[in-house]
Amino acid sequence: MNILDIGTRLKEERERLSLSQIDLAAATGVERKTQANYEAGRSEPTAGYLARAAHLGFDISYVVLGVPAASLATEEQELLRRFRGATDDLRAGALAVLGVSGSARTGVHIAGDVTHVSHGPMTGANTYNVGGKSGRKKRGPTD
Repeated sequence: MNILDIGTRLKEERERLSLSQIDLAAATGVERKTQANYEAGRSEPTAGYLARAAHLGFDISYVVLGVPAASLATEEQELLRRFRGATDDLRAGALAVLGVSGSARTGVHIAGDVTHVSHGPMTGANTYNVGGKSGRKKRGPTD
């Protein structure tokens, strides 16, 4: 295993995720100079650093071994990155919406185009009306 190759692949992954060295260093808890040293092959990243990078969406299998993990579409990679960074409540809600068994606190049904996101615990009865008014009669002030 060549440390220079690890640095090159680390840089490729950082660029794929549109992160600067400064942003990646801050997100993984290292100094920018340390990040630069990793990418230049002057030092090896620690396991903790790699774990934090994985939570940002880095393909650590590719970085370390040069073998990409199962290929994911760009949307899937972004979804995974955001899911890993979400709060426990938001993760539970996302899993419930996707119908993952055992994740829902209560039943969830979503239909139509959804452009609003609710945050926080879902307690009690919540009703969200989504979509247009097609098929409904428009009411005036005297109706």
